[in-house]
Amino acid sequence: MSFCPQCGAKLEEGAAFCAQCGTAINSSSAGAGAAFDAGEDGFTPVREEPNPQPQQEETNMTRRWQQQHQQERQRNAGAAGSQQNQAQRPPRQPRVDDSAQYQVLERPILNRGQTAIVGYLGWIGFLIAMIGGDRKDDYAKSHLNQALLMNIVFTCGAILYGISLGVVSAGAVMSAYSYAVYGRGSGAFGFGVFLLILALAALIFTTVMWFFGLIRACRGNNKPVKIFGNFHPMK
Repeated sequence: MSFCPQCGAKLEEGAAFCAQCGTAINSSSAGAGAAFDAGEDGFTPVREEPNPQPQQEETNMTRRWQQQHQQERQRNAGAAGSQQNQAQRPPRQPRVDDSAQYQVLERPILNRGQTAIVGYLGWIGFLIAMIGGDRKDDYAKSHLNQALLMNIVFTCGAILYGISLGVVSAGAVMSAYSYAVYGRGSGAFGFGVFLLILALAALIFTTVMWFFGLIRACRGNNKPVKIFGNFHPMK
């Protein structure tokens, strides 16, 4: 038996409207829309509150489905982005052994011009140019040959100059003694003077040629100097 949800009147089976108040009746509200308590005045309608538990469970299920769907979309988007990055990434090139680039001893520290200039700075400069300079270049090699010969000649001239000074001093003493005893001088003094003149000539000539060689090296000129440019001890 069903009752009207508005006035509580008894409804006939299959009635679409309440005969008492004219309220439209549907199938869902016909039997469960209201409950009635029997009192002194008859049936009193008591409205039943709908049970919120089914609706809450439906809402939770919908929320879980949305979260799972969102997580699935994020995983698919991440996988697609990773594949795109791998497709755009250039292929890895084979590794080449570049250890030769770090062999500092194989590369000259001084270039050809610096090697030519430093080689004229005495024996120390010549050794620096030989160790850290570009000795394979023809321009630097020609100046190094001249610098080597100048260092040798200048060193020999300095040694000869020292010896000649000793010979001149000893010859002067011997000449004075010979002149006092025998009435004539000694030839040692003259030989010492000859050695002294020879040493001074070698030193002066080497100094002048050294000056010309250094100027040409600073200007980048490869023209050989007199005498020293005619010999090439280093091939």
